Parts: sequence; C-alpha cells; structure tokens
Amino acid sequence: MSDALYLRAEAARCFRLARGPASLRLADELDELGRAFEQEAKEAEARLLHTSAQQGKSLSQQYVEVG
Repeated sequence: MSDALYLRAEAARCFRLARGPASLRLADELDELGRAFEQEAKEAEARLLHTSAQQGKSLSQQYVEVG
C-alpha cells in the first residue's frame, strides 16, 4: 500500500472515530489528526508525482541522446 493510501485510510479512521461516542474535546483532536493525515497524503502524492515526472524527463533525455 502506498504511503498516501495508508495516510488516507488513517485519516478516514480518525474522522469515523470523531463521529462516534467520543467527548467533544477528543472528537476535535481526532478531526484535527485526520486533517493532518490528509495533508500528509497530499504531500506524499505530490512527491510521488514529482519523482515520476523527473524520471520520465530523464528517460526522454536518454532516448534523445541514444536516438
């Protein structure tokens, strides 16, 4: 499982727990934690896309050099 998928699953879990029979304070903390997991997931996806783009660019340059 990718880091982003794991983080999104954890975020969903926090949001689900926040809607349960938790105290208001705990629900707020769980919601905040869920939002932090979501942000981490977005950052992990951005890093993955950036890395993929860099690798694709590198492969294209190698193809041009060989061809």
